Amino acid sequence: KDNMRTGLAKATMSLNRLSSAAQRMGMITAAATGTMVLGLAKVVKMAAELDDSFRLLAARLGTTVNTDAFVKLEKETRRLGRTTSYTTNQVAQMMTVLAQAGRTASEIDSMSESILNLSRAMGEETADAAKTAQTVMSSYSLGMEFVGRTVDTLTETVNGSNTSLYDLNEAFNYAAPTAKAFGSTIERTSAQLAILANNGIRGSRAGVQLRAAQLQLASVGFKTADEL
Repeated sequence: KDNMRTGLAKATMSLNRLSSAAQRMGMITAAATGTMVLGLAKVVKMAAELDDSFRLLAARLGTTVNTDAFVKLEKETRRLGRTTSYTTNQVAQMMTVLAQAGRTASEIDSMSESILNLSRAMGEETADAAKTAQTVMSSYSLGMEFVGRTVDTLTETVNGSNTSLYDLNEAFNYAAPTAKAFGSTIERTSAQLAILANNGIRGSRAGVQLRAAQLQLASVGFKTADEL
């Protein structure tokens, strides 16, 4: 990575020298020279930012950029950057959110494309998509095989109600533990949060109210959501 930065810096210096010489010889105009230099400077800046993003991702995973597991994850990051509407840097930043939540490199590799699909379908930030999917899956102790189900449920909920991924993340943080204990599936909990959202109650307020309602039902003898 350091070699890459050094190489790009040297390339910039070389282009500057070449452009100056070409100007003196009348081969290109000053305006063209400026455009060339600015273009390469932008490439250098983007490469440095991506390098920083990879280093931060590795740090959140508790590893280094040279390990086999991280090299594999980096390849997946670059693939998604080529084949989706997101840049490689945006993908790396989304993966960092998952790493901060405790996901392993292998888990991030498995779930990233689905989360990008969720973000694109909702037109929302990749970070919000990652946080919400992670909150739901973690709260319900769902394995990687449930990524698709989680993404589908969140997509249907946002599309069918007056809420957002950010609001759902806030709501699930409060409601999910009690909902899971009460036997309520992610689909049922999402539907209940959608109803609250359509009545102007969103985010943490919705989560708190749903949790309170379930605790109240439990206090009068209801043991599971199926008994309602």
